[in-house]
Amino acid sequence: MNSRKLFTSGPELQDVVSRVVHSSLVLALGFIASFAFTALGARPVGEAALLLATIASLALSLKEWRRAPLLVASGMLIGFLSELAGLNFGFPFGKYTYLKFDQAQVLGVPVPVV
Repeated sequence: MNSRKLFTSGPELQDVVSRVVHSSLVLALGFIASFAFTALGARPVGEAALLLATIASLALSLKEWRRAPLLVASGMLIGFLSELAGLNFGFPFGKYTYLKFDQAQVLGVPVPVV
């Protein structure tokens, strides 16, 4: 029976920690670039930078690519459900609306937000 260990140690653990640290740094740089470009009036460039950083972060953190689509899909679903609850019920973020997204909505949630 081929079962996976839940916890690792030694070089294997160092590899996991290294991948997590590097992918987190890449994602953090993506957020910084996104805020900087948006502040400079180049929001599309900022959004592209964040998208590329997210892809690079996933590439660095995932050892097995066959599960990557599941990770992305589950993240989008969680984000969509959170936005849907926030827009309709004020939970968990409080009551708010989006002012600049007039098109491309699913159940009132702007697609670019998801």
